[in-house]
Amino acid sequence: MKKLLLLFIFLLVGVFMLMGCEAVPDSTSDPSDETTPKAAVTPTMELILGEGDEASIRLIGVDPYPNGYDVFYLYWKQLSQLRDDILNERLVGDKLPFILRFPKNEDGTYRIYNPATMVQPTLPSDITPRGVYWEGERYEIECSFEDGVNKEGYGSISFYTENAYRTYFDTNYTRYFDTVTVLSKETITDRNALQAVIKEGNCEKKILQYTIAVETGRILVQEEYILSNDSSASVSIPNDIRLFCEKDGAFFVVALQKLGERPTVEWLSSFGAAPLEQMGTPVTVTQEDISAYLQNEGSFRHGKYSFLITDDGHFLVVEYTENDQQTISRAECFAFFDIKPSAERFDRIKPGMTVFDVSGLVGMPLGEFTSGMSSLDYETNTKERYRVYWNSDMTVQEVILVPVSESLS
Repeated sequence: MKKLLLLFIFLLVGVFMLMGCEAVPDSTSDPSDETTPKAAVTPTMELILGEGDEASIRLIGVDPYPNGYDVFYLYWKQLSQLRDDILNERLVGDKLPFILRFPKNEDGTYRIYNPATMVQPTLPSDITPRGVYWEGERYEIECSFEDGVNKEGYGSISFYTENAYRTYFDTNYTRYFDTVTVLSKETITDRNALQAVIKEGNCEKKILQYTIAVETGRILVQEEYILSNDSSASVSIPNDIRLFCEKDGAFFVVALQKLGERPTVEWLSSFGAAPLEQMGTPVTVTQEDISAYLQNEGSFRHGKYSFLITDDGHFLVVEYTENDQQTISRAECFAFFDIKPSAERFDRIKPGMTVFDVSGLVGMPLGEFTSGMSSLDYETNTKERYRVYWNSDMTVQEVILVPVSESLS
């Protein structure tokens, strides 16, 4: 009996010990190690404009393409659309991860051609520009030939930042013969060219290099001829031509293939560069164009005026007659490409200006946000809002900067 009592007491003490036992926290654990869900970051870009032809992009929350998915190039129908998308930071979706392939700066940003200084090509009359591809410090415009001896040919013109061009030129022109097997080399009278015969694999080629002096720079030409028994090859018509151009304040490379004849020096000299159409430049449109735009595009109507951005990126303003709101009395089209204007442009709006005068300065209105007075609001490229008040004859009465509190309401 005594043994049973002792056993009972021993078990009872054990139960109480277990009931009073508490877990001792690990002194090495850190509450901050606990995983907490992080807010999702919307992939976006930040444009950082630099000096001259260089700029950069900072990516925020952008991951590489997932396995099994890829984008091989970024393409736009119009060069102006590419410029505007970069300037207005409108690159979204599967365009953003592509930027991860661009040259990277030490601060983690990616180098690009400054969109504010982009130029457009001037081309021979028998060449038509098509779409444009963008690869950071370079953008390439594909070209095709109209009917004629070169109708089967094709080509491209690529604009580079100066630093990117120097690197490309050094590798592909200056040191070209260092990368191939040279069988012979001499200077010939034909265009005072350096002529070389080289061998690449089982193929022999003739290479000509020469310089064309132009008023606004120089063009360095490299012609390639295939030397073989292949009946499709010609010893008098280049298989490939490259123009390395430092001209019109720009740096660009022209590539031409499958030409029907050897181009003249004058024809090669006609490649050049010109400023890309700037905001507010008048664009010529026909009455048929205007009718088609009004039928196919959504427009904003204010009184006897219609405003719309066309599908090719221009800004159209239409004025109707007083008595017939369907009859057009005047129409003007401007090269705006859907760019938001700077605040400086609103300082140039003066009392008495017409709707067309204002449209040529600041483009597409946001809409009408007042009652009792005729007014239109416009937004700048820094998200400020300006309001233009109109007289009864639709000339400018005054321009004000809309208070932030009202802009956000």
